[in-house]
Amino acid sequence: MSPKEDKTWIYDGPPDNIGLLIPDADPADGGYVLLTELDNGVVRMFATRFPGRCVASWMAQIRRFGGAKPGRVLVSSPHLLYERIKRMVVEDVGVANAPSIEQYKRKTNELFAIEPLNVKGASQRLATQAVELHAASV
Repeated sequence: MSPKEDKTWIYDGPPDNIGLLIPDADPADGGYVLLTELDNGVVRMFATRFPGRCVASWMAQIRRFGGAKPGRVLVSSPHLLYERIKRMVVEDVGVANAPSIEQYKRKTNELFAIEPLNVKGASQRLATQAVELHAASV
């Protein structure tokens, strides 16, 4: 594991008490990217400044309506472009059939390694790759 990857994820574990372990992000710091692996293997991704509220809301919906429960939650370190990173990861990894949490994690690590001013260029490259991938599949 590279030193940069060590700094990307500050929490990897069960969803219990995440609000006590991870503080809300200050607006100057940006926000968090959350990966949630459900019991059925499906991965959900969130971008939020309030990880405790996000996980608590998800758990309340599960209790109310049923569904797969989160077994593992990963929380990134705060990043100014957390919402853009989430969109880029979903656009890139979301085209794979049943992507694993490791695929999401790997792509998020790549984007966290990019300097914030270079994210726009990376976003444009990803968009071009997505168009080429779509054209090849049609």
